[in-house]
Amino acid sequence: MRLRQLTAGIGLVAAIALSGAPAQANEFEEQVATRIYEMADGLRLMEDAILVETVIETLEADETVRLNFTMNAGQDYTIIGACDSDCSDIDFELFDSLDFSVAEDFGTDGLPIIRVTPDFTEEFSLDVSMFDCTSGFCYYGVSVFRQNDI
Repeated sequence: MRLRQLTAGIGLVAAIALSGAPAQANEFEEQVATRIYEMADGLRLMEDAILVETVIETLEADETVRLNFTMNAGQDYTIIGACDSDCSDIDFELFDSLDFSVAEDFGTDGLPIIRVTPDFTEEFSLDVSMFDCTSGFCYYGVSVFRQNDI
């Protein structure tokens, strides 16, 4: 069981490395990647789900970015996020292809989570909002997991 978690963890780190982040991650990117891994591990996503996508980028305080990805009908998804040590609050809001809000996490923390099972296969948009960043910009990360059907 522990070997499977370790292998999945290595896969997550590799996926994060290939997510478009610079070739050599800085300490803040590493903080975000570690927080995402720890959150995924704590939610048993490393054992029970498949990593679909990971993004690590930067946002300024009070800035929002929209990320788009496709989710399949009838499959369970978990979307998790984290931010670096200069950030203490990021929020998620998920919209369907008609731009209707379908899920949100507006908690006052830096570890948002959304769980959703779409009725239709379609492109969804995730708004990531940085509310509390004590530097000019903060790193954040988002990982999308699909429940393993096995």
